[in-house]
Amino acid sequence: MYMKSKYLKLFFFVIVVEISLSIFRSFRRKRNFRLALSQKHKTGKRLLVIGDPNNGGWSSVIGKEYDCGDVCTDLVGCKKCPNQIQGNLIDVLKSFPNNSVVIFESCVLEYVPELQKVQQEMKRISNNDIYSTRIGPTLMYLWYFPSLWTNESQIKNYIL
Repeated sequence: MYMKSKYLKLFFFVIVVEISLSIFRSFRRKRNFRLALSQKHKTGKRLLVIGDPNNGGWSSVIGKEYDCGDVCTDLVGCKKCPNQIQGNLIDVLKSFPNNSVVIFESCVLEYVPELQKVQQEMKRISNNDIYSTRIGPTLMYLWYFPSLWTNESQIKNYIL
């Protein structure tokens, strides 16, 4: 009986930590999107949103935390966005000219297999106007996305 109680307490602790970190990630997303919008207005460039604002588990619970920008891209598309590009991220990024967009990226880089190529393209098309929010670090996501460990040093150059 003691073991069950111990594991139950651990389970609830993990859930509380996960929810707390999800709330913190939500604040980071909103802040970074506001920063990206501000930079869009300063530079006059279009805002490219990477990651469907209407997709994802947390967004389905609390609602979307950012909007579609001028163009939204996602592997599965941004179905509720008026101007969307569905496809492989590296191919989508290559279609943009140099220094033509401000980028807001939300929880997509963790899934990208060719991260260095994607980062190079992001820098090229935005002239480093990149605002990014990562998934982690959270306990459950770290188990599901081991790339969070390996890509940490590659992603840290962005506003997280």
